[in-house]
Amino acid sequence: MHLEVAVAAIRDSENRFLIAKRPEHLHQGGLWEFPGGKVEPGESIKQTLVREINEELGIEITGARPLISIPHQYSDRSVLLHVWLVDQFEGKPEGKEGQKICWVEQDNLTDYSFPAANRTIISAISLPSSYVITPQKDTLSELIEFLKRHLNKETQLVQFRAPTWSEQQYLTAAQEVMELCGSFGAKTILNAAPTLLQQIDAAGIHLTQQQLSPLKQRPIDEGKMLGVSCHNLAEIQHAQQIGADYISLSPVLPTTTHPEANPLGWPKFSELVGQCAVPVFALGGMQHSDFQRALDAGAQGIAGVRLFNEPCNLND
Repeated sequence: MHLEVAVAAIRDSENRFLIAKRPEHLHQGGLWEFPGGKVEPGESIKQTLVREINEELGIEITGARPLISIPHQYSDRSVLLHVWLVDQFEGKPEGKEGQKICWVEQDNLTDYSFPAANRTIISAISLPSSYVITPQKDTLSELIEFLKRHLNKETQLVQFRAPTWSEQQYLTAAQEVMELCGSFGAKTILNAAPTLLQQIDAAGIHLTQQQLSPLKQRPIDEGKMLGVSCHNLAEIQHAQQIGADYISLSPVLPTTTHPEANPLGWPKFSELVGQCAVPVFALGGMQHSDFQRALDAGAQGIAGVRLFNEPCNLND
């Protein structure tokens, strides 16, 4: 049976996150963690979160939402972390139980030593709630023109996908795509061979199932993001075994790009997400109106090509 724990990823107005150092005598002592505590009988996750954060830090949570649930097996125990993103609170945090606390810039969190289960939290807070995939275009000029029309300040993560182009065409285009996306503050993930990162400094690689199948270990450095396309539990488990930072799970709904595929539907999608220990994007037939449904199913957010055509702030 899992030990259920409510965890708070507390973010301030400067996009810093609050972390605390575990006392040496506790399990995983001496490591940094996102604060929280064990769910007591009869408590909801949110009730535990509010109580624990008030007891540990002396603040009152006024705004929070579920971010990710993470099952994790340590050598001596099994835990299920229910992680909530807290971006509204009253009071000034302090270590009420004598623990050391500090605010850390999002990009600097990897400089600290965390329990293994907390590492997925860093992935989740580093990822946006929408993941945009480029549509197939015949030429680079058409692609760039499309991106210029549809990129906006809400676009934070773009997967550059062009399966019909040669590697040289792709490599040449990738540099322009990265520069254009970067001008809007967006990171670019390459849907290409992992070795391409030796030639171009993109944010990461997204693997197809064909690329994933022969792999027995992570094909890129830890400093880059690794995404994987998955469609069932076996593929999810394989992606996790090689150290994927996130997956896209599809197709959730019927899609015009793959009309022959049998959609998972939201119940099956939610069931699979519950067995996944990394952030999951819902893919296949997604529109912005599906965003809340995806969050309710446990997803990080939604992914798709059509998201470019429907600019909006998913956090409104």
